[in-house]
Amino acid sequence: MATNNKRVVEVPTKDFKRILKAYNTIGSFLEHYLGPELLYKKEFIKGMRHALNEVVRKKTKRVNDWESFRS
Repeated sequence: MATNNKRVVEVPTKDFKRILKAYNTIGSFLEHYLGPELLYKKEFIKGMRHALNEVVRKKTKRVNDWESFRS
C-alpha cells in the first residue's frame, strides 16, 4: 500500500541562497557540457526562447504580486 508521507524541510534564507547558487552552478556546468537540448524538454526550451525574446524586445510588464504574475 502506498503512503503519502511528505516531509517539510525548513531552510534559513541564508542557506537557501547558497543552495540556489549551487543549483545554478551545476545547471550552467551541465548546459555547457551536455547542451540544453539534452537537459530540457523541447516545450521548455521553446518557452524559454519566447520569454528571452520578449525581454530583448522589452515586451515584459512589472508585476507586484503572485496573482498578477499568474495572469
